[in-house]
Amino acid sequence: MSGSEIELKLRLDRGGAAKLRRHPALRRYRLGRGHGATLDSTYFDTPDLALAARGWALRIRRDGDSLEQTLKIPKKGGGLQTRGEWNAPLTRDALDLSLLPEVEVRNWLEARQAEQGLVPIFTTRFRRLAWMLAIGGSDVELALDEGEILSDDKREPIQEAELELKQGDAGALIVLARELVESVPAHVDPRSKAERGYALFTGSLPSAKRAGRLGLDRHAEVWDAFRAVMGNCLEQVLANDAPIRLARDMEGVHQMRVALRRLRAAISVFGPILEPDAAEPIAEDLRELQQRFGPARDWDVFLDETLDPMLGRLGQGHGLAELKLAAEKAREKAYDTALDILQKPVLTDLVLRIEAWILRSTPPNAAGLSALEFARRTLRKRWRKVVKAAGGGPLTLTEPDLHALRIEIKKLRYAGDFFRSLFQARRIDPILEHAAALQDCLGGLNDAVIAQGLMNGLPKAQPAKAAALAKEAQLLLAGWQEGRIARELPGLDAAWKDFVKVPKPW
Repeated sequence: MSGSEIELKLRLDRGGAAKLRRHPALRRYRLGRGHGATLDSTYFDTPDLALAARGWALRIRRDGDSLEQTLKIPKKGGGLQTRGEWNAPLTRDALDLSLLPEVEVRNWLEARQAEQGLVPIFTTRFRRLAWMLAIGGSDVELALDEGEILSDDKREPIQEAELELKQGDAGALIVLARELVESVPAHVDPRSKAERGYALFTGSLPSAKRAGRLGLDRHAEVWDAFRAVMGNCLEQVLANDAPIRLARDMEGVHQMRVALRRLRAAISVFGPILEPDAAEPIAEDLRELQQRFGPARDWDVFLDETLDPMLGRLGQGHGLAELKLAAEKAREKAYDTALDILQKPVLTDLVLRIEAWILRSTPPNAAGLSALEFARRTLRKRWRKVVKAAGGGPLTLTEPDLHALRIEIKKLRYAGDFFRSLFQARRIDPILEHAAALQDCLGGLNDAVIAQGLMNGLPKAQPAKAAALAKEAQLLLAGWQEGRIARELPGLDAAWKDFVKVPKPW
């Protein structure tokens, strides 16, 4: 059988499986009794993991005496996962690529098998308890999986719930998930068992993910573009959960913050077509969540881009070593805050609310409106705001005005990134590249301001000798930042002149 699957995966925390079994949603929506099975799956790849590089998963699954071959190919991310999937029964425990109906896919795999061979990489073994549910005219399978992933002598537990749409509206998955997470400790997790198995096999920790490139249809309507942009942003949010939670990845914190900011930017960009009662609460919750992740990134920048260069140039004296110790403690506290957020249901609830929102029907203000025309109109408006904020040029602006200019350039750049695929690359890329250069200049000036604020927020040093060292370090830092600002300003003026000369594609 061939086709695609739409599913949503929930990672269950301790006690989550027991609470899910007793959840009232099962009694309310259930069609008949649940059924259980013990599933053993072996995943295959080339020795150099060519399938994993493509995001493909090829397995043989044993369910009692039955064998089934499955190939899954991802189509898009976010909370809701859509994957191409081909299943076929097997008569013996061996791959049979001739059963794959897609000629191009089959030929590629057969070539890999002939060149290198397809060998077992890891195994999943779990007990599945599944229920068919009827939710608002849609059929959903809810599966509770408990077991482990095995690769050589390494093991990793499986405790998750999969919600798969069998027929009907994908919104039913969101309705069910939101009901479950009200009382079940669970989090949206886009990682498949295959992704986790490959990580176990290679011994790699999850790493930070930048935003994936958007590909909008030039003939699409604006609501479809909004859905695609929001889905792309959600994919980045969810992709950076594991790097922060499992690897305490500093870059993961930065990318999570970027993803939350991109979501806020998308709501702002598409504001004219959005219904305020839907947009405003989500935008406010995103703002609060972004602020919770902010300090961890700010301390990273302060330590890596200000304090460490100062120590490299000036040495450990003048209170700088003591300042670094205090800053590192503050960073650890900020990271604890970020990790705490991921353990709580706030992010999961927000993700599910956004997924439900973008599955709504087209709002009145967006009906029949071309994405391309909306993009042109938006970019023209954002460009005019940048020019107005610059006044007579960046060098004539006060510090607060430079901050306002940076914000307007950032808004233009976000809008340009969202709509980039609607324009010819040779026309849109130059203006985005110059906007990025200008934003970097202004960002350096902003970092100096943030660094001073972080310093002021550190606990006052005691006793008197320590306080004197802290004061000396603060004075050195202020001088260092003044020098940095003086170096940035000439580059800012040149970057602005280049920016305004670039032809605009809108």
